[in-house]
Amino acid sequence: MRHETRQATRRHLPGTAVLDDGDGPVALPVLDVSHSGLFLRSDLLPEEGERFAVRFALPQGGGEIVGEGEVVRVQGVLRDPRTGRLHCPGFGLRFLCLTGDSARQLQGFLQ
Repeated sequence: MRHETRQATRRHLPGTAVLDDGDGPVALPVLDVSHSGLFLRSDLLPEEGERFAVRFALPQGGGEIVGEGEVVRVQGVLRDPRTGRLHCPGFGLRFLCLTGDSARQLQGFLQ
C-alpha cells in the first residue's frame, strides 16, 4: 500500500470541473481543491500521467480557474479500514500550470 502525504491543505469545492484531453470536454464533480490540484469524482478512471486542460469556477464570484493538470492518483471504490466508510472512485489532478489570474484567485479562495 502506498503511503500518501498531503502537500497542501485541501478545501471542499462544490461544483464541477471541465476537463479536456483533446477528445472533447467532460464535466466531473469536484470533491476538493488545494493550491496544488483537485480531486475529482469519476467512475471512469484515467491512467496516471494523463494530462488534461482544466477549467472550474470558484464559488461566490471568486473567478474561473483555467490551466493544465496531470493525473497523479487514481482511486477505485475504497473502504476506510478504521471507519468502514466507503469512499467514491475518482482521481487526483495536479496543476501543471494555471493561466491568467487563476493562481491568485485560487490562493484567495484557499485563505
